[in-house]
Amino acid sequence: MFTMLTLSVLLRKESPYSQAQIDAYLARIEFPLDRYGQVTPGNASAEDVLDYLSALQKHHLTSVPFENLALHYSKEHNNSLNQDDLFEKIVTRRKGGYCFESNGFFGLILQSLGFDSVSVGARVTLVSPVAGWDHQANLVSIGGMTYLVDVAFGGKLLAILMSILTNSKDYRHNPYPPYASGRGAHLEMGGDNR
Repeated sequence: MFTMLTLSVLLRKESPYSQAQIDAYLARIEFPLDRYGQVTPGNASAEDVLDYLSALQKHHLTSVPFENLALHYSKEHNNSLNQDDLFEKIVTRRKGGYCFESNGFFGLILQSLGFDSVSVGARVTLVSPVAGWDHQANLVSIGGMTYLVDVAFGGKLLAILMSILTNSKDYRHNPYPPYASGRGAHLEMGGDNR
């Protein structure tokens, strides 16, 4: 069985984006470099890195809208998930995206910034039986804990980091603990699984 850290090391490649592209993204989301400019996953405490990641998530959420207009109002009715196309759309053209675009792009940014992260398929369901994936999110490992990081859930957005599948009682402000089953990890937004 692979841990999150082992999995991300196996999947890690060179930085998907150049330093100039990272700087352009941070400017796009108006990220406060004066506060976090010296923090990186390799040179700070787990708590500082967690604070840094949380700030990245919040600035992305307030700057990059959840939208799927291109799926409906373009000639092709599809969106490219190519990393250069995502950068051009989200940073250069200052557009938003739906979960596969915005979370996919954010995952590439996290890798470029040195986070141990991996993009994962997910499912949003209010009823059983379980169906296929209809969502994308990111998992990030910090200080031996794995966090769900989602920047594109739409209406009921999870705007805080959620620790998952750990022995910790820290659910990052979510009163409903994550739990595992034979079909994966489950996170509840409310007591009725909504």
